Amino acid sequence: MIPAGLHLHAISVLDVKIFNPEMEEEWKTHFGFMSDADVVAMNPKELTAGLLDRAERLERVYAEERKRRGI
Repeated sequence: MIPAGLHLHAISVLDVKIFNPEMEEEWKTHFGFMSDADVVAMNPKELTAGLLDRAERLERVYAEERKRRGI
């Protein structure tokens, strides 16, 4: 069991230590099957839009909570 105050930190640690390297290996495998033209045409920012959006939303909600609490 993870204490509520450490839940988000625990998820972040797991992402960095487990899921990020796994995802990187999946990308390498996928890119290996792509043609040169496909790689050149690809936009990594489009592929990470969901991840970047998640980070932005977390920061916004965190800031709102601090403001709500006056801290």
